[in-house]
Amino acid sequence: MHVDSTTHRGPSLRAIATLALGLLSLAGLSACSDDDTSNSNNQVDASVEDAQTKQDGDITDSRPRSDALPDGDIDGSVGCDPGDRTQTPHHRAMITTSSYGNGGGLSVVTLDPLAASADVAQVPEDAVTRWFDHKLWVLGRYNADNLTILDGQNFSLVTQFSVGVGTNPQDIACTSTCRCYVSKFDAAKMTIVDPTAQPGTEIVGSIDLAGLADNDGLPEMSYLYLDGAQLIVAIERLNHNDPNMAPSGDGALAVIDTTTDTIVDADPNQSGVQAITLPYQNPVSPILAVTGAHKVAVACAASWQAEDCGGIAVVDLDAMTAESAVTCSDLGGVVTDFTLDGQGCGFAVVMNPQTYATSVKHFCLDGSNIDSCITEGTFDQITDAALTSEGDLLVTDGSYSTPGIRVFHPGDCSEITTDVLATGFAPGFADPILLVP
Repeated sequence: MHVDSTTHRGPSLRAIATLALGLLSLAGLSACSDDDTSNSNNQVDASVEDAQTKQDGDITDSRPRSDALPDGDIDGSVGCDPGDRTQTPHHRAMITTSSYGNGGGLSVVTLDPLAASADVAQVPEDAVTRWFDHKLWVLGRYNADNLTILDGQNFSLVTQFSVGVGTNPQDIACTSTCRCYVSKFDAAKMTIVDPTAQPGTEIVGSIDLAGLADNDGLPEMSYLYLDGAQLIVAIERLNHNDPNMAPSGDGALAVIDTTTDTIVDADPNQSGVQAITLPYQNPVSPILAVTGAHKVAVACAASWQAEDCGGIAVVDLDAMTAESAVTCSDLGGVVTDFTLDGQGCGFAVVMNPQTYATSVKHFCLDGSNIDSCITEGTFDQITDAALTSEGDLLVTDGSYSTPGIRVFHPGDCSEITTDVLATGFAPGFADPILLVP
């Protein structure tokens, strides 16, 4: 089960730039559109940093990517609307794109019929998107540090504000329309925001995660997953004093009780408050639910080197324990992203740590059925793969001349698209595909 490459492409400048940007920020709510997604009057420039300079306070005020905000009700804050979390069935995909130096954009791919509308809005070149309450939430990460909320149909601006200058936000998850949690790569505190508050007062609290940090004092928070009233936070523990941001501690998942905004102790037998220790360092992918069990899965890159390249871990949220599911050796490279079906299997985006060339592998979480789907070098810089609610597999193609999205049958990995669905700029490094209604 594979797609053969007619010519093998070596590592490109785009691949190197992509990896560099990913290492700087290392860490995705989505928008949909009606038929007319090319109206330039609806474009919003979210790349300009908000002038607000308010930082996280010291007080604590008293979720697939689509998976960070799953379908179903989650208790919201008292007096706040819990918001609509419906994301299925999928009818569209929002694609975050990046020029890796000259800005970024949002493009829409409709799934039936397959069609693409490029650059429906402008966003920071390092951004993740989430879908919540019929809106597109765009989190500008490195050098942007803001949250932009757009209307999910016409992409008009709802609000935009800073989430803390210089803090490099990574992901956002909301327990209600007026209470959202923002993880930070360059800060020790998670920020709590109220998007409905008056301008300048949106930051309403913080949660100190310094106790989970490595020696540089920063835990390097990345992706979030909302599990009922519990917020799961990926902790990368990288050395900020190392130019290569090498791991300096065990990768972990912290559990936060959003009813009290306190960290849940994953191991009461140890002194202090503990996170769930992962079997690998450096969790870099979104956190995905495992169907049929109260478990999640996350991919870890470790040091990104062949001899220490991590794998996919499965975490039992009841027992608060983690175990290795699939190793990087099993898959033949570093797993940078992955998607799961409802049967405990899925597809992993795999990067060759020597050449940066990428491929897609089929796998199951029990370690079985590992097979090639898209062979290394077939497409330039694959950064994401996602399974729609109809069962089709979307894969990014970072080709320099015609970047975009391709669609495949997951059974035999044959391509459905006859040509790339062009997205303007290339799909970004950080979880660029967001599937929405």
